[in-house]
Amino acid sequence: MGNGLPHSQAKQQSNSPVNKETEIFSLKRGIRFFLQSHLFLLFIIFLFLINKNQWTNNAFVTFSTFFSGFELFFILLFLPSCFVPNLPTLSIHRIIQAITKKRKRNEWVGMAIAFIIFTLVSLIFLPANIPYPSTYVQFWLASNIMFALISVLFQRLVFFYYDAAVKAKPKSVLDYFYKYCGLFMLGFCYYIQQILSRMPLLLNKLFAILFLLLVVWQFFMVVGVFN
Repeated sequence: MGNGLPHSQAKQQSNSPVNKETEIFSLKRGIRFFLQSHLFLLFIIFLFLINKNQWTNNAFVTFSTFFSGFELFFILLFLPSCFVPNLPTLSIHRIIQAITKKRKRNEWVGMAIAFIIFTLVSLIFLPANIPYPSTYVQFWLASNIMFALISVLFQRLVFFYYDAAVKAKPKSVLDYFYKYCGLFMLGFCYYIQQILSRMPLLLNKLFAILFLLLVVWQFFMVVGVFN
């Protein structure tokens, strides 16, 4: 044979099952997306519950609406996510690894600067009666509103910025600062846009607009929890 393989071996390779990660449709990927998105949602809920003593009397209804908004959106994306082979994988094991791994000095400094700036910027929501650290949720939603708006018209620009900030190999303090800014401000939007990019153009834009409306709605829901 031209490729130098015995006929039986070549036939065995041609009949071998397709790698699950390269399958067009995989229910496992959809389940993984659903579990990962709820792991993330649990962290958001935690930032709310820290300040539960400052909720208004009818805040539980508003909070339930906030939770349900994300829940319904994740359900809508369950089937499309089954077609996306390279979604970022998030698990408790990987989170623990990320927390406990050894970091270089530049990374610690870049991360600390990003955290300080996130904290200071988030405090602008204190006059809206949103207590710290729930202010992080409001700042995060504001960031997602901006990038969701960009993605409606220029989806590839979101991918470009995320790849440049997060996926590039950081070396300097500034590189790590950009990386953690990208993860916090753009990570969720990038995750969602990865799924939407697999859809036909019309559905892509429809869901992109729906995502924009969702984060805008959630932004005001946070205000309703504490006011």
